[in-house]
Amino acid sequence: MTHPQLEKEQQVIETQKAELEEAARLKRISDLERDIRRGNITSG
Repeated sequence: MTHPQLEKEQQVIETQKAELEEAARLKRISDLERDIRRGNITSG
């Protein structure tokens, strides 16, 4: 038995999680670009 409301909430959670992961990825990229411009390139 599936509950439509629960399925909908699960979908919303998945979407929000994906958006958070994308935002975190973009922030890491911008942090890296900033470090590269400053010349502080560290591996890892």
